[in-house]
Amino acid sequence: MMSKYAAFETADFVVDEGFRDWVMAPTPEANAFWRQFLQTYPHRSQHVEEARLLLLALRVDWQEVTPEQSLASFRKFEEQLPQESLRSLWKRPAVWYPVAAMLTLLLVSVGAWWAMVGQAGGTRYRTAFGQTRTITLPDQSVVTLNANSVLTVPAEWNEETSREVVLEGEAFFTVRKHERKGRPVKFTVRSRQLVIEVLGTAFNVNNRHHQTEVVLASGKVRLRNTTPEKQQLVEMRPGERVVFSPARQFSKQTVNVRRYNSWTRRELVFDNTPVSEIARVITDTYGLSVVIREEEIARARFTGTVPSDDLAALRTALAQALDLRIGLEADKQLVISKSGD
Repeated sequence: MMSKYAAFETADFVVDEGFRDWVMAPTPEANAFWRQFLQTYPHRSQHVEEARLLLLALRVDWQEVTPEQSLASFRKFEEQLPQESLRSLWKRPAVWYPVAAMLTLLLVSVGAWWAMVGQAGGTRYRTAFGQTRTITLPDQSVVTLNANSVLTVPAEWNEETSREVVLEGEAFFTVRKHERKGRPVKFTVRSRQLVIEVLGTAFNVNNRHHQTEVVLASGKVRLRNTTPEKQQLVEMRPGERVVFSPARQFSKQTVNVRRYNSWTRRELVFDNTPVSEIARVITDTYGLSVVIREEEIARARFTGTVPSDDLAALRTALAQALDLRIGLEADKQLVISKSGD
């Protein structure tokens, strides 16, 4: 996971979700991860510092943390770094030019997203790492919220005219059909990148890592991206998986739906899945940072089913199947290496 940042420059760090989360809401685990990153890749320290200052200078309150808390946490982190690794942003004013357009796009999209969430008001349902939660909405639709996710139900919920929720993270929706005067009332799920419109159906939404993934179990849904200059509409049929990312737009394929909603049955199902993707699942589900020592391990593939609430079982299955050593360090970091290392 750490190696993905090895070639990042300032603009790349600015738009990276994991980096932004660390800057705006530092945690001991995130500080440990980035401290180790700078020790491993000291030539990236200039870009890390420049991106951090850009984000703090144009801070948007998308995390529930005060500027003082953010600054205090970073100061503790900064004290543990060699002074020569921190250079001044202002010595290289030209760095602003390659990030200007990308930063503008970031601020517009994040600002619009949080304006929408703020207007929604209402009730927020949250889950911690390793936790799932089932929520029954006023119209009797049911939402199962995966770990580290937030569902916002607006205060002005009127199932006679519209039903709309906002999702950050991952959830499985079972939507109840509703009609008014013989006409169906739409149910809408909003994420940072997509608007998902349904009538009555069951589907999984995963809104993480700069992309939104929708897997349709039954019924019919229509997807609309939120990029004003490049709006597209995509209709889905049961058994289809659609992924949207700003860089690659929409992609569609037919999949085994049970694999993608297995977490609702408290299972994690992997089908020839790369270890790099499993590492992301571990981070999203358990809140652990994952370090993969060798690139060939990241490309290795694993097939199996394990309980979603048993990280030890997943570690054992991976280690035995791929002949790996998987150690859990004190700072909540999982290190994966070859068993002979």
